[in-house]
Amino acid sequence: MADNSGLKIGVEGEKEFKNALRDINRNFKVLGSEMKLVTSQFDKQDKSIEAITAKNEVLNKEIDAQKNKIGTLEKALKNAADTFGETDRRTQNWAIKLNNAKADLVKMEKELEKNNQTLDEVSQGFNEAEDEAVEFADKINQAAKETEDASSRFKKLGSVLKGVGVAMGATVAAIGTATVATGASLVKQGDEYNMAVNQISASTGATGQELEALGETAQNVYKHNFGESLDDVANGISEVKKQTGLMGEELEKATESGFALSDTFGFEMQESARAASALMKNFGVSADEAYNIIAHLPTDSIFL
Repeated sequence: MADNSGLKIGVEGEKEFKNALRDINRNFKVLGSEMKLVTSQFDKQDKSIEAITAKNEVLNKEIDAQKNKIGTLEKALKNAADTFGETDRRTQNWAIKLNNAKADLVKMEKELEKNNQTLDEVSQGFNEAEDEAVEFADKINQAAKETEDASSRFKKLGSVLKGVGVAMGATVAAIGTATVATGASLVKQGDEYNMAVNQISASTGATGQELEALGETAQNVYKHNFGESLDDVANGISEVKKQTGLMGEELEKATESGFALSDTFGFEMQESARAASALMKNFGVSADEAYNIIAHLPTDSIFL
């Protein structure tokens, strides 16, 4: 912050005060560029702790600079009043600049207060999410007693999920590492494809447009290097489809998650699909969330 205590008074001081304000305004331009850089790094609607904290750091600098500006303007106003008189045009101009600067400072401080309030709300949200995770774990533990299909597989899930916390909302990072060799050849519309489609039809009972869509899903999964063969993918899709009832992109992602779990942890496709389906039906989570929960569990805690 600039020190303006050595500024001269009188007519000569008038010029020096103007020069001092010019330096302060240059500093504001630098801070404005810094704020633009910070803002460009985050989405306009980003309310994360990281985004708000970064903006607050610049905002605090702007507030300090604005207080320095107000101090300089107060000295300039007093100097003008003493030199030219309180009714002089030059004195009135300094008074207007001072009032505007004070109004701008109020706006800055309100914005900072609002940002700090948002930070408090975000922090509170984290605490509430942790509490909800524990509550969710208790519900799953209760479901182990009430859900026939899932009872034997979820009897330890309640206590395990307390350690998972808010990780449920994360992407399935552990699953993604299971993708094997890249650059697999594109599936051709030939005997292998026809056999795979027939397998899906026989297993799920699908026909017509539904069967055609399942065939396309099988090709996509195989192109993404999941499954040992197209027939293997067809079996996987059939299991996931029967257990979850998913179609389209959701079925594709769920099947790939099932293959990744199988390759990484040795989980059977049918078992992971059944567990995911139980989570989806009993607790309203999405397929992504369900498989993500399974991915975070110890291998001996869910398929017992």
